[in-house]
Amino acid sequence: MATPSTSNNLQHLYNSVKWQNDLIQTQQSAYAKQYSSDQQKVKYLVHDIGYYTNINFILWVIYYILSLAVIYFTFYGKDRGYSTTTKILIILVFLLYPMLIITVEIWFYQLFSYLYAMLMGSAYKKDTTHETPTFNILNAMPPGMY
Repeated sequence: MATPSTSNNLQHLYNSVKWQNDLIQTQQSAYAKQYSSDQQKVKYLVHDIGYYTNINFILWVIYYILSLAVIYFTFYGKDRGYSTTTKILIILVFLLYPMLIITVEIWFYQLFSYLYAMLMGSAYKKDTTHETPTFNILNAMPPGMY
């Protein structure tokens, strides 16, 4: 049976070891922050993401300008014999394209991945990083607009 002094010594030993572990963990995290290159990587990634976002925005603007030109010339340009229904379908295709293309691309990617795995005789592993997005009006807007 442990005596009160032995119990105190064990508690004191436990507290000392716990204090040392906390001190080591604090120093280790301080050294990791001081000598880590993670912040440099983030700095360059943020720059790259901003660059690609700007390019994407410019491409969206070009798409919408071309879409407006096609819509204008479909209705007010030279009459090519299209019916009003055909003209409306052309406009709907241009307006719905940005919202649907991502979903269609992912479906085709998954289909071709499945067919490739089946033809090569390997197991098909579904890619969960490309889940099918839902139909969303925000897909029609360039990034940074929402």
